[in-house]
Amino acid sequence: MKNRDIETYQPMNTNFALPRKGGKPMEFLIPLGVLALWILLQAWILPRLGVKT
Repeated sequence: MKNRDIETYQPMNTNFALPRKGGKPMEFLIPLGVLALWILLQAWILPRLGVKT
């Protein structure tokens, strides 16, 4: 019995776009937002709730 599935594989797509250098704006805004939230918690929100920081 011969292999009948040899011709069924699709060739690889080599027409892909090169990745951009640098990141998207969201990649910088998310860590910046997390840092701002951390500062707000430490400086204002947690002390008002009576938590010592």
